[in-house]
Amino acid sequence: MFYEPDVFDNNPRICKTPKAGEKVVRIENGPGKRPYIAGGDSKRWYWNTDFKAEPGEIYLLPHELAGGEQSKGKILIEPYVKDTSYSQNKEWPHWKEFVRLAKKTEIGDKLIQFDYESKEKLVQGVKTKKFRSALINLANVDMVITVDGALHHAAAAMNIPCVTLWGGLINPLILGYENQVNIWHDVESCGSKGKCSHCHEAMRNITPEEVLNAALALRRAQVDQATQNALNG
Repeated sequence: MFYEPDVFDNNPRICKTPKAGEKVVRIENGPGKRPYIAGGDSKRWYWNTDFKAEPGEIYLLPHELAGGEQSKGKILIEPYVKDTSYSQNKEWPHWKEFVRLAKKTEIGDKLIQFDYESKEKLVQGVKTKKFRSALINLANVDMVITVDGALHHAAAAMNIPCVTLWGGLINPLILGYENQVNIWHDVESCGSKGKCSHCHEAMRNITPEEVLNAALALRRAQVDQATQNALNG
């Protein structure tokens, strides 16, 4: 198969410019043609509940990974979503309170976020020029905390521990991964394309304490594993 974005660079399964006569398999997976969408109308999507996301593959070269050293050992949070009506249905309103609480714990000095010039920085910012440079930093962190979207898919592809927040738009039974901590209150997945009070309420009901406890549990499990590896090594 072949595709344009640089996220697929170095992937041996991807052919960006197929040669004449070369056999390729074309997989259409993009806006309007997602395998997890069964249909839709002007107001909502209808989800393909038989679909289950599987981790993708991202290939970064050693010299690329070295460019993300600033993020090594950090915990990346992503407080912002795209400026579309349906993406804003995934917005979590408690990031500031989460950061305030987290700063009182052992993970407080490890928090970073991507630096968007037009957005408020809640913690230390990391500048990225494009999505691939974001991936390079992502590959170096110890953990990601985010809503569902590009980062949680990328974290799954690179096996980076991730706490993913799910509201009422879509659920982790479809787009979640078993190797992630999925926080979801088992609410209906409405698929709304416009501003949705149901979705906003579902996100609002995920408390900062709930997310912090999940992150702390994951962090402590990492520390315990590192200690055990050192004893066995």
